[in-house]
Amino acid sequence: MIVDINTTYRPRKRALAEHASQPIDDHFGPMAHTLSTLWGQRTGVAHAEAFTAMPVLGRLPGAT
Repeated sequence: MIVDINTTYRPRKRALAEHASQPIDDHFGPMAHTLSTLWGQRTGVAHAEAFTAMPVLGRLPGAT
């Protein structure tokens, strides 16, 4: 599942920047930007995030 995160991209980036113990500018920030841009290109939006559905209590509905 790929989710459009355009409306939350900037607030997420600001929230991550608040974690002083985890500087995002060196590695994680550019990586997160690149990945969100690539997923966005696949779905026709500026930024998107990919998720994998994981069954917690058994099989997912519709699973074969």
